Amino acid sequence: MNTFKRTIALIGLLLSSINYGYAVEAGDTAPQFHAKLFSGLQVNNASYSKKVILINFWASWCDPCRQELPALEQYQREHIKDAFKIITVSMDDKADLSKAIKIMKDYGFDSTWIGQSDFRQFDRIWRIPLSYLIDKNGQIIKADWYQDNDGLTQQLLEKTINPLLSE
Repeated sequence: MNTFKRTIALIGLLLSSINYGYAVEAGDTAPQFHAKLFSGLQVNNASYSKKVILINFWASWCDPCRQELPALEQYQREHIKDAFKIITVSMDDKADLSKAIKIMKDYGFDSTWIGQSDFRQFDRIWRIPLSYLIDKNGQIIKADWYQDNDGLTQQLLEKTINPLLSE
């Protein structure tokens, strides 16, 4: 993607994530959301009742985002029977949506596009990758979660999420 397109995409991302006055923090009840997945299925908070969920905001052009995906996939595959699920939300502009869909075909995530979802109450998404971790009771455990340098690794996911799965 050339510099002009990338700049326009970033401006669009910023404009689409205007802060609506919500401040989502660890300890809060997860805000309501709804999304139409790439599979066509409609989901919302109730779809993931009694599960630990990780909502991951990413984009096809974001290298750190794409670097996290294999670790996220491996962790979900190992813990899907433990009531764990990942929802990925592509922040791509519409012109790059086909790239995001193609990338997600290699993964078993529930995946959606921000243009067919409503996550506004999660606060503004001002940088990516960015994740929210929600426990089985609907409480936010990690908000605005990104680990500098390595992103979300298998080791970090195990250390942070495994205790939630045994509750």
